[in-house]
Amino acid sequence: MPPDETVDSLILLSVEHNLKLMHQLSSERKFGNIIEAARSAKSWQQLRAYLDVFDEYCTYLSVRQKTQALAFLYELLVHREGDIRRQAASLIGKIIAKFHLVYRKEVPADARTDPAEEVPFTLWEEYLDKLIYPDHKTTPQQRGQIGYTLKLVVDALLEYGRSETMPRFIGALLRYYDRPEEKDEDTAFTLLDAIRYLPAQQYDQETRGRLIRFAAWFAASGNLRLQAAALQFLREAQRSLPQDHPQMAQIAAAARSAAGGSLPLLFLRYKVLQRAGEDVSDYQAALYEQDVTSEIFLDNLKSATHWIIKVVGIELLQDQVEHGLREHMLHIATHFSNLVKVSERVGVRHAAGEALVRLIPLLRREQRNEVVVELGKGLEMGQYQISKYIPEYLGRAALFLHPSELDEQVLWLKNLLGSPPTSPCPGR
Repeated sequence: MPPDETVDSLILLSVEHNLKLMHQLSSERKFGNIIEAARSAKSWQQLRAYLDVFDEYCTYLSVRQKTQALAFLYELLVHREGDIRRQAASLIGKIIAKFHLVYRKEVPADARTDPAEEVPFTLWEEYLDKLIYPDHKTTPQQRGQIGYTLKLVVDALLEYGRSETMPRFIGALLRYYDRPEEKDEDTAFTLLDAIRYLPAQQYDQETRGRLIRFAAWFAASGNLRLQAAALQFLREAQRSLPQDHPQMAQIAAAARSAAGGSLPLLFLRYKVLQRAGEDVSDYQAALYEQDVTSEIFLDNLKSATHWIIKVVGIELLQDQVEHGLREHMLHIATHFSNLVKVSERVGVRHAAGEALVRLIPLLRREQRNEVVVELGKGLEMGQYQISKYIPEYLGRAALFLHPSELDEQVLWLKNLLGSPPTSPCPGR
């Protein structure tokens, strides 16, 4: 078959496949069958294929079908695979943001509001409550998994939502940020972790003041993960403020109240107070005039250490290098490589991967090759949930290799892709 006919055949095959799929999605009964098939899928490959279909065609689903899809996606927020939970959360935000097609006729200014236009806002309030206050029948681990996805849902909503509907969506979220004394630890952490991903232009100065007071309450709580989450938000809040702004003093006072001897917490206080123009000489002496890398390494490899503390620890190690403390650069790069491969939290892997890519150019030639080869070995583990996040950072890090070493890496990857299905990491 000539090349042109091959291309035409593939195009027609794709169109035929899409038509069949759209026909199935157009039927309420058939769509219900698809949901049930996805719910009973045992293989992660099948489940991810269903999620990809929902992602591609969610815009064209009916109101009832979208409601069914949201219920199914919410169930996936307690799935054992972290990347499936993240994809499901992003899809929840995307479906709610694009619930109605924007192609519609203009209506007179005095026309009555269509009740159907309220459906996405009602669903948003319903799922916000489910994300922030999960069912009491769930385990503590499941509640943590559900709460973690709030920021992913909000991020997807911001990405796909229309500017004219965004104030109502954001307003519904901000209503939860009051009476901090009534919030339990898990709820407080969910809210603090989510709000720092909300751009400053989405709320006014009065609302920012309320959020600062909310974070300040937990900065002084004595709970390490809540203090870290509160300081992370305060860092984001002060980025858009000049040093002489009245709210900057409130932020600095909240940071000083976050007492604790943890190095990551000390680092966060240092960053907030430095941006506020405070005297930070004592913090600099504690962080940069002594070797803290071994303590951070130990904390980051402990399963008991909360993921937000690990993320701050990664930033602290990177900051150490940027301050000229480069005697441990290779060990730090290897540590980041190990976190990308074995960390149980996806957020920690991404933080370690980004830090590793920034650190690679500072290493010597032979050190770069050693780190890249070590990172590539993670692809041989044969576990998709581990190997999925490696190629992004492996490819970016490999670009800093010497041409001959880069050629070796490409050849190794080519052989890996051509490996048989029985090998630890078969080609996909």
